[in-house]
Amino acid sequence: MMSQPREQGRHAAQRLPNDTAEREFDVVIVSDLTLPGGTTASNISEVRLLAAGGLTVGLFHHPRRDYDPPRSINPKVLELVDGLGVSLVEPEAKVRCGLLLMRFPPFASNLGPGLPAIEAKRKLLVVNQTPVTHYGGAEPGADVWDVAGVHANLRAWIGDHEWIAAGPRVREALLAHHGAAMRDVALEDWYWYPIIETGDAPARTGRPVSRPVRIGRHSRDDITKWPASAALLRACYPDDDAFEVHVLGGAVAPRRILGQLPENWTVHQFDAIAPGEFLAGLDFFVYYPDPSMLEAFGMAPAEAMAAGVPTVLPPIFEPLFGAGAVYAEPDRVRDVLLELADDPARYAELRREGPAVVRERFGTAAHRARFAAVGVPL
Repeated sequence: MMSQPREQGRHAAQRLPNDTAEREFDVVIVSDLTLPGGTTASNISEVRLLAAGGLTVGLFHHPRRDYDPPRSINPKVLELVDGLGVSLVEPEAKVRCGLLLMRFPPFASNLGPGLPAIEAKRKLLVVNQTPVTHYGGAEPGADVWDVAGVHANLRAWIGDHEWIAAGPRVREALLAHHGAAMRDVALEDWYWYPIIETGDAPARTGRPVSRPVRIGRHSRDDITKWPASAALLRACYPDDDAFEVHVLGGAVAPRRILGQLPENWTVHQFDAIAPGEFLAGLDFFVYYPDPSMLEAFGMAPAEAMAAGVPTVLPPIFEPLFGAGAVYAEPDRVRDVLLELADDPARYAELRREGPAVVRERFGTAAHRARFAAVGVPL
């Protein structure tokens, strides 16, 4: 569809006082807009896609109300707001839209005062976090949000609506561990994956793998984002002269697990380097979170594959990423990395396959199809 000028989208947002006019948008996104990670990245990607298609977008910020002190809206979100194609929705505004897209269920655990009155043709909650931090393991997972409570709160605010999981593992967790609470929830049987931009994979297919082999990973510095024990961590990120281990996002958690970081590690704090620049310097991306932690999607390895970095993952990710990555149990990671490093043809194949799989499953064309399926053609 041909894009229209931003100020003349299908429904130009009315910049009038709340009590005199109903504001009209193509899409309204509701989320906690303060967050630094994948939730905000997904919101930003969708705003850009919608705005590029000439559609108007309203953003309503509802924070998790258990944060103390409260946090400000992420500056990367505010950069998108121009008051024309993309506008903030004020508290108690009257809003009409084609699609109400809500993301990050914990925001609805405790809805605050001043909610806008939103009339929408389609209302979706993207479930991109499980209600419990992890399932299984020696210790029970911590509760993050309550299925019945969030559902009741949203029904009281916006009426009937649907839920859609951000990936298969989230949907499986909802049905397997929260089945009784989900009986009254309309849960879609497909997925609202995040948008992953591929661009052009780096032209490195003819370049030999570094010696030592340069492996790395980037993610939040959270204990659940790493292998659960020192033995597993050393297996996945070998402590020997054949490898360099590069980390973006901090390493307090692995230092706590290991006692001290190995000499072959180089650590950069969160946002110290742009992820694209960091990934371009790696031979392999290796990502092994705590197996008891249910990863909602896997944004970090998806970004690595999109950048053409051969990626090694635990087998639980294979249904999601298919031929885009290589899968190995922790005790096989070292051997798999060295085998791939000595196989230029297979290495080059992985550099092609990763971006191709990400483009097919999570690229902008795939996301346009998702929007079209809920009544928002782009």
